[in-house]
Amino acid sequence: GADDTNASPLWFVIEVVFALVFSLELGLKVWAYHVRPFFSDVANVLDTFLVVMAVVDVCILSHLGEFDSGVLTVLRIVRLCRLCRLLRLLRIFRELWLMIAGLASSTRTLFWGSSLMFIIFYVCAVFLTRVFGKDSRYSQNEDLQRRFGTLFQSMFSCFMLLTMEGWPDIAEPVMKEQPAMWIFFVGFIGFTSCACLNLLMAVICDNIMTVARHEERDAAELAEEERCDALEDLRRKLVAFDYKGTGALSFEDFALAVRDSGVVASLRGLRVDSREIGDILELITLDETSDVSIDEFLYCCKHANRCMTARDILSIKYEFIALSRSMYSRFGDLERKLNDGCDVSSSESEDSKVMDTCDGG
Repeated sequence: GADDTNASPLWFVIEVVFALVFSLELGLKVWAYHVRPFFSDVANVLDTFLVVMAVVDVCILSHLGEFDSGVLTVLRIVRLCRLCRLLRLLRIFRELWLMIAGLASSTRTLFWGSSLMFIIFYVCAVFLTRVFGKDSRYSQNEDLQRRFGTLFQSMFSCFMLLTMEGWPDIAEPVMKEQPAMWIFFVGFIGFTSCACLNLLMAVICDNIMTVARHEERDAAELAEEERCDALEDLRRKLVAFDYKGTGALSFEDFALAVRDSGVVASLRGLRVDSREIGDILELITLDETSDVSIDEFLYCCKHANRCMTARDILSIKYEFIALSRSMYSRFGDLERKLNDGCDVSSSESEDSKVMDTCDGG
């Protein structure tokens, strides 16, 4: 309110500066992405709401302290919406978002795990209360009565055993009375603290890894869609230089195309360097007299910067082996045909010699 403004003018100036920065950022985003695409994203709608609340807080709510009205009191509660700015951190820090998303996806597991732990605590607390808290033999033992005198105290003691915080102070008085109770404490700590808690942590970590894989897959799909859109845009720009309508460009037309600013921008969007164009042309053309196929050029641009995986290497290897076998087979057939042709020609020459001998006789 106004009292806050008068008491700390520096903080009010800082709030005004941040409100102006956020407003400028929002305006630039709307101008860059346009209105409808920008507000189609829920995160952008949340950002807009936060910026509007910041502006309302600075420009209106901060100057309403001199009034006393129930409506204005309700309006001041809107200032608490500024705490939602913390949600902006989720979009900035990916690791924080993965942790929160992993915890959110583990809520069902955490619920059932907590239910199991509660049942274990309840059963063990009933056992400890009946054996030590309500037994007349231990009614004068202050340590046992303080730890296991009631069901709630016994459950809290079980929780301390789970956290392993001061568990010897809980176990020693019991084991002085009944030494065989070490079996209970070792089994309880081993099952709850070492098994159940680690199992829950493993499930949470697995969910976080699953969320991370889904994020990477979605990012890869989005990058592939953007790449396909960039290829289609490049295709349209190259087709504009195909004056013959053959789907191919001559070297002269292609040289003009790659100098066009729009084509250069599209190639830059595909992360194809201008120095790589010559290498691509050597792959898809025989010499400078042949035309450049637009489809083949786009295919090379699409796969030029992709990393080769082990599957790609194996595919190339076995394709080469299959091609080699096919070539060896064809060379074998050609060799047999040549040998058959040589045999036929030699037999014909021998027949002709015999005929000449007979005619001479």
